[in-house]
Amino acid sequence: EGAVEVVHAGMGSTTLGLPRSPVPCSWAPVQLGATAANISRAPGLESTIVDQDVEQRLWLKLAANCVINPLTALHRCLNGHVFDLPGFGAVAHDVCAEIHDLAATLPGSSACPPPDDLLQFVHSTVQETSHNQSSMLQDVVAKRTTEIQVLNAWVTRQGKVHGVNTPRNSELARRVTELTQFSDGPR
Repeated sequence: EGAVEVVHAGMGSTTLGLPRSPVPCSWAPVQLGATAANISRAPGLESTIVDQDVEQRLWLKLAANCVINPLTALHRCLNGHVFDLPGFGAVAHDVCAEIHDLAATLPGSSACPPPDDLLQFVHSTVQETSHNQSSMLQDVVAKRTTEIQVLNAWVTRQGKVHGVNTPRNSELARRVTELTQFSDGPR
């Protein structure tokens, strides 16, 4: 909530690590590493510290959020129920493939896992957080701004910039944006 506060709001795993830095800094890895180690020892927080840069984990997390959050918001369901949605497999596959295709055009794209690995991470995240209500669904119910602009809409915008077709991410971004323009929920 505050600059130095962490709110553990859902079940699942937490990965801590340092991003690649374009500017060498001798103190940052030591200081941030110590901070990550302290966080990892917090009671009730299942966390892993990764020594290498965290870009791969960020792509995995983006894929999971781009699949789970919009679907739970649009269908007003808990994370675990997305498996039961008609067409879930195709949506998840397409979103992951589009993210991978986009990542391949960006510097450092070797950090992005293959589409099948992204998809497997989505499935395991759904299973691990099956009883959770996604943050996007919570935002829709509370009539707050969702994070769709930094998830599927970001993938769509970056796709346009880099010449990558992202129809599934675009559709999900559009539908969630339309959903949040109405006060009485999905149409």
